[in-house]
Amino acid sequence: MSTVNAPVYAFYAGNDARIGATVPATTAAMKTAGKKYEPVTYDGAGHGFMRAGEDPAIKYPQQDCREQGLARLIALLKRL
Repeated sequence: MSTVNAPVYAFYAGNDARIGATVPATTAAMKTAGKKYEPVTYDGAGHGFMRAGEDPAIKYPQQDCREQGLARLIALLKRL
């Protein structure tokens, strides 16, 4: 974590146990390293939800989670 030089804004899928399992340790390591790490988990979303949400055939919750994630991303970019 010592080489991280920028804030990390993470977008996690609630239905992605393999990746989600890494969040507590990553949070602790980033805190110990004094780094900014803001993870958000989108309940009901599956792995790749930000990309999969582009498919009009995919409905809730993927689509809703993608819209929430994109709104967060846009707000973060405007703030930076």
